[in-house]
Amino acid sequence: MTFLQIILIILVGIILLLVELFIFTGSTIAGVAGTILWVVGVVAFYYYYGTVMGHWALGISLLLGIGLAVATGRWLGKRDVGLTKTLDGKMNTTPQDELETGMQGVAFSDLKPYGKVTISGKIYDVHSEGGYISKGTQVSISNITPQEIVVKSV
Repeated sequence: MTFLQIILIILVGIILLLVELFIFTGSTIAGVAGTILWVVGVVAFYYYYGTVMGHWALGISLLLGIGLAVATGRWLGKRDVGLTKTLDGKMNTTPQDELETGMQGVAFSDLKPYGKVTISGKIYDVHSEGGYISKGTQVSISNITPQEIVVKSV
C-alpha cells in the first residue's frame, strides 16, 4: 500500500466516525465502518513503515479526529439544526370542565378495564371501576382526575 492510500483510509475512517457522531447518531453502521477503517489505516502504517511512522500516524490521526469532532460540534452548534420551538401541548388530560361526577353515558366499546364511553354525544377514554363492562352498557362517572375518567356500570 502506498503512503497516500493509507492516509485516505484513515481520513475516510475519521469522516465516517464524524458522520456517526453528528449525523446518523445511533445507527452504528458508519461508526463501526469508520473505526475499522481507522484501525486498518493505523495498523497499515505500523506494518509498512515501521513503529515510528505507526506512532506518528496514530498520534496525528487521534489529534485530527478530536480536532475535527470539536470543530464540527462548534459549527453545528451555530446552525439551526435542532428544534428551536418548545412543544407546549398536553397529553392524557381530561376535560374536567365538561364532565361531572354522576353524569351518565353508554359504553362505546368493551371496557377491559380501559375503553371508550359516549357521554353527552362525545367519546371519552375511560377506566372502569369494577373491571369488565360490555359494549352498550349504561355507565356513570364515579371519579374524574386530571389523568383519567373512572366509570362504573349503572
